[in-house]
Amino acid sequence: DRLRAIVAQLARHVVAAQPRFLSVASISADVVEKEREVFWAAHLEQLGPRKSGTIDENVKSKVLAGKMQKFYSENVLMCQELIAAPPAGSGESAKPAPVAEWLEQEARAMGLEQIAVEDFVFVTL
Repeated sequence: DRLRAIVAQLARHVVAAQPRFLSVASISADVVEKEREVFWAAHLEQLGPRKSGTIDENVKSKVLAGKMQKFYSENVLMCQELIAAPPAGSGESAKPAPVAEWLEQEARAMGLEQIAVEDFVFVTL
């Protein structure tokens, strides 16, 4: 019964959050490169032509790392914060756990080594 509840919660999360990828490792290199290019172009445009010409590689690396982390947290199932009602007594300010962390907690509570998600499909009609 508990495993069914976990699966149901995960399914509700997928419907609500609509992740595009299961894990960071499941994203193709082409997609990652394209996203990095888009993020960098947007960042340069935001800076303007005067400032954009003075950025060094270290700054570029940090900017892209931050942008990619945000991308992962929005588009990768295992990196997304679980969309669920906060646990009783935790208060509204409790930050939701990422899906991967939540699954680890649930596995430990059930006495399991892990609960693995091998794939998911989101279909819109």
